[in-house]
Amino acid sequence: MTSVITNMHEILIRQISIISVSLLNLAITASYCWLTYRQKIKPALAMWIFFTIAVAISLATYLQSDNFSIFDNILNTTDVALASAGHHRCRSFDHIEKFRFGFMHRRRAD
Repeated sequence: MTSVITNMHEILIRQISIISVSLLNLAITASYCWLTYRQKIKPALAMWIFFTIAVAISLATYLQSDNFSIFDNILNTTDVALASAGHHRCRSFDHIEKFRFGFMHRRRAD
């Protein structure tokens, strides 16, 4: 009976960990995207590309090392999503800025 309770506690702790880490990284991603959108920060695209590659390689090697799932290392898994979102945000806001400044430049020349 105690082994069943211990097993249930382990499962509960694992689920709480997965949910809390995922929510924390989601909050970080949302905050980062909002600050980028409001132009409070100007992230370097190269940093996000490097970080995306690094966490993807780290997750891939972790999964290959043994019989692990993506939920066994949830921080690394959510970091891949965070880095991909950061990379996407840098690219999309950079295009918006180029369009906006290009439009403003053409308008002044008229």
